[in-house]
Amino acid sequence: MLAQSNPLHGYNAQRISDTRKGMLVLGGWGTANLLGGGILAATQTGEAKYFHQMNAAWGGVNLGIAALSYFSAKKIDPANFDTFQTVKEHYKTEKLFLFNAGVDLGYITAGLWLAERARRLDKNQDRWRGYGKSIAVQGAFLFAFDLANYFVHARHSKQLKPIVEGLGFT
Repeated sequence: MLAQSNPLHGYNAQRISDTRKGMLVLGGWGTANLLGGGILAATQTGEAKYFHQMNAAWGGVNLGIAALSYFSAKKIDPANFDTFQTVKEHYKTEKLFLFNAGVDLGYITAGLWLAERARRLDKNQDRWRGYGKSIAVQGAFLFAFDLANYFVHARHSKQLKPIVEGLGFT
């Protein structure tokens, strides 16, 4: 009912909901990597062992980030945002996902470099190749995840302009 009388409330509720859904996806990816990587690292040898070992480590980090973000977003009351705060939070979220996508490209590059660099090392080639491939895969997932979330929020922003104009801001 409040969302009907205050369009900002509905807009913010949807923005927060979209963020929480994204964190569920990230948390699922993190859980799969943490559990799957841990089990497979214990049962594999060579490059595969290190690939899964690194996946498990990334899984723990991703799960932690997702859980913290999910539960932080759950505490936010969408009714507490005025027009300025709504616009500010929206663009902050969009910029964060775009920035993270850029960082993800760095992960992919670093992972590929590490895997290639392993060919010229005398020691621990399996470790560095496995770690490098894992970092590249994790970076690729995060790149797709961050871009998808950016586009979800960017699409949602099209609803913001009429709300702001309807409130007398142009």
